[in-house]
Amino acid sequence: MKKYIKYMFVVALLTASINVFSQTTVTFKPDASIGKDAVIRRLVVGNNELSLNNAGELPEMAMRYTYNLKNTYNNARSLIKFEQLASIPQNSLITNAVLKFYGVLSSTNFPQGNYPVCEDRCLINNDIWLQRITSSWDESTVTWINQPSSTTTDRVKIYQSSSQWNYNATITSSLNVAPQLVNMLNLMMNNSDNNGFMMVLANESAERSMLFASSDNTNPALRPELTVTYEPIIDCEFTVCASSTDQNLYTFSALNTNGNHTWQVYNENGDLLHTSTSSSFSYPFSSGTYDVNHYVYTNYQSCNKQITLCIDPSQQNVPTKSKKDEISEVLPTNITNGNSIKVYPNPSFDKWNVTLNSVNTENVEIIVTDCVGKTVYSDKINLSKGDNNFTIDGTSFSKGIYVIKIKGETTNFTQKLSKN
Repeated sequence: MKKYIKYMFVVALLTASINVFSQTTVTFKPDASIGKDAVIRRLVVGNNELSLNNAGELPEMAMRYTYNLKNTYNNARSLIKFEQLASIPQNSLITNAVLKFYGVLSSTNFPQGNYPVCEDRCLINNDIWLQRITSSWDESTVTWINQPSSTTTDRVKIYQSSSQWNYNATITSSLNVAPQLVNMLNLMMNNSDNNGFMMVLANESAERSMLFASSDNTNPALRPELTVTYEPIIDCEFTVCASSTDQNLYTFSALNTNGNHTWQVYNENGDLLHTSTSSSFSYPFSSGTYDVNHYVYTNYQSCNKQITLCIDPSQQNVPTKSKKDEISEVLPTNITNGNSIKVYPNPSFDKWNVTLNSVNTENVEIIVTDCVGKTVYSDKINLSKGDNNFTIDGTSFSKGIYVIKIKGETTNFTQKLSKN
């Protein structure tokens, strides 16, 4: 029952205390100098298919299919890429996006405009798909023949036009509502994956056409516009460090301070002993087993990390850095199989002497780590029967808490070291 109450408490706490998290909103409305868009076209006459010349500088983007009785049809698709997505910092997550396309008042390249025009749904409509491009393309050389590949995953539909000219379309997306556009943009944030979007008629047949202004349009207000809101990606990993002055006091520190933090300490009976909402906290433990839970959350992200601590002051064990993908972490029990091990002086100003009386010959590895798990010293020793003496030089170590581990076939020893 206490386990159930624990998780109910967590849900209630997260629901009640989600704060406004630091987010950034940027708008991209590229002009001809930095905008990347192009129309790719083909002309089919009978059984002959022709790829028309590159059209990377037209003032409009066109998605169309036209057909005449002489068995000739013309097909067009459009490509667009917002290279400014590369300006968003790495390890960010786009949470909201608004993509706007603006219609044109007229076109000499596509004089038919938008077709068909319906106030309501038509039997024949000019719906188009916006879908993510998955291979590279060059605005100045792309044609129908060498057009890039695209995927239908998370594609978004722009529904039929309601006017022949000046028809605008807006796509609004968030991680919580209609996430398709946001999902595509998050994949594009890695610059190597940003190949932009392809716009294609949902049904490339019969007479259909839709036009939008491109980044080359002479009217700046009509150029495509992308607004995105992003926030740093959260992380639940944390470090555990023991105090150099109080062997019962441990400090827990989040490796990443982004997001809202909630810490909880439970004893082995499931009783809640302590909570904290800062990115780090300290708690005085006594002997026993404890669960330490770390929850990090925003309006759009959440994660949690739990470790189990077995505290035995007589062994001077100290927990090390929490490890990703592990649900719990239990401190090792010293196993010496008759060997006696002494480490002194402890605390020390510069070095520690180790005396290990072994009942057998054995190869052991000696590792010293700091409080975040980084190895600062390592050595391998061949033990002989009887006393084995060696020294660990800590003159280059900073003041603080360290852990010595001696591991062999029959020996597994861990002890806290203190450097003054």
